[in-house]
Amino acid sequence: MTADTVESLQLEMAARLLARAADLLADIRATSVQLGFLGDRMTEALRGVVRITHNRGHPPSGSGAGREEARDPREGAAER
Repeated sequence: MTADTVESLQLEMAARLLARAADLLADIRATSVQLGFLGDRMTEALRGVVRITHNRGHPPSGSGAGREEARDPREGAAER
C-alpha cells in the first residue's frame, strides 16, 4: 500500500467520523462514554490530517501550531 493510498484512507475515515460526530452530538441520549470515545477518535483523526498536510508541504500556520498539537496529550501522563 502506498503512502498516498494510506493518506487517502485516513482522510476518508476522518470525513466519515465527522459525519458520525454530527449525528452523535445532536443525539440528546448520547452518553459521556460515547462522547469520550468520539473525542478520542476525533483527536486521532485530526492528528492524521495534520500529519498529512505537513507531509504534503503545508504545515499548520500560526504561532505554536504543528508539532505540539499533533502529539498525543496522554503520552507521558504517567510521568506527571
